[in-house]
Amino acid sequence: MQFTTSCPTYTTWQMNSAGTADAEGDAIRYSWNWGDAAVPSTGAAPAAHT
Repeated sequence: MQFTTSCPTYTTWQMNSAGTADAEGDAIRYSWNWGDAAVPSTGAAPAAHT
């Protein structure tokens, strides 16, 4: 699994797991739950979250 984070500003987070691959070739599903009632993002590299 590849996973990186960055914090370009004090209140903005960027997550990225693009490049992650399943060892058996199965499709990977993402759910980035921010814990603040925002709708979870489902992409490998979701938009920055504030």
